[in-house]
Parts: sequence; C-alpha cells; structure tokens
Amino acid sequence: VKAILFDVFGTVVDWESGITRQLQKHAESRDARLSRVDWLTFARDWRKGFWAAAATFPRNQDIEDFNIDDVHRRCLEELIPKYALEDVWTEADIHEITQFWHYLKGWPDSSPALHRLREHYIMSPCANGTLRLLIDMAIHADLPWHAIFTSDVVHAFKPAPRFYLRAARLLRLQPREILMVAAHAYDLAAARALGFRTCYVRRGTEDGGGG
Repeated sequence: VKAILFDVFGTVVDWESGITRQLQKHAESRDARLSRVDWLTFARDWRKGFWAAAATFPRNQDIEDFNIDDVHRRCLEELIPKYALEDVWTEADIHEITQFWHYLKGWPDSSPALHRLREHYIMSPCANGTLRLLIDMAIHADLPWHAIFTSDVVHAFKPAPRFYLRAARLLRLQPREILMVAAHAYDLAAARALGFRTCYVRRGTEDGGGG
C-alpha cells in the first residue's frame, strides 16, 4: 500500500456531535423558542435529508459546478417548517448554520492516527464534498492531508467507480496500491470491486451504530 484514502463524514469527523453542539451554541443567544428544539434529533434529520438528496446524485455522468453547501442549505430549509422555525431564523442565520459542516471536529483518534500514518503513506480524503469544505475542515480539525479528492475535484459522486478510479489516476497509482478506509459498507464495497484494498472503521453514528 502506497496511499490511503479516507471517507470523511462519520469516518474521520464526528458530524453528529459537531452539528448538534454548534446548533445548541447558536440557539443560546437567539430566540427563546429555540430552547424547545431537540438539536440532536434536528442534526440527525438534517443528515437524513442529505442522504436522501445524495440518492439522486448522478452516478454515470460527470458533474459540474457542484456545491455541497447548496445541498446542505436545501436540506436545512426543508426542516424549518417541520420545527416551526419560519419566524425564528433569519436569512443570515440560515447562511451561518449551513456553514457548520465546514467546522466539524474529528473523532478523538482521527488526528493522532493521521499524523502517524502520513509519515509512511500518501494521505487524502475521498469525499462527496467540495474542496473548500474539506480545506476548512482540515484546518479546524487538524487533518494532515497530502491531497484532497472531492466531488468538485474529480467531477463524480461516490460510489460511482469514476470517483475512485480518477483519484487513483491522479495519484499515478494502481487501485491495488491504495487502501480505502470508511465507516460505510457501501463505500468499501464499491472500492473493493475496483481492486482497491479496504478497511472498515466502526463508528457509532454510521451503518446502524454499534460503537
């Protein structure tokens, strides 16, 4: 193995506690009506909305001008009437909250492990996100990548084969020389079918939980 690619959301960063914590902090200085919202449930609903949107992403064609912030915002706006927040959040609030995904913290073992591994392997995220989001996250969570492969870089969405294969081509490596790490079985199954080596990381928020 010469390079290791990582899924990010749920595998490297803890989106659930990160989004919940930021929502709670944001609510503290706002309308008192926000105190009745269960922000953990809200965060989970927001993530479910993203998965539903992701299911509609094209798999067999190149994508252009992808911005994950737009997807996160649409999913957020769909939750506003469900939680009766129409008269609570302003346009500025919605914009600020959409950016919360840029500033997630890693799981406690993520940054230390990545720093050790980067001494021996080429390290890169392999994520259905955008370059700017992954840069912000890397700075905020101390994720020492050598490169960054995202949907707007390789013009594809996982688990489309072209995503993994384009990342391998840009690294000038064969799939068998790359280890794909993820907390999602579907991600690893897609990579394995192309000849990548794979490693499953069990996280409590992914694939049904279980710690």
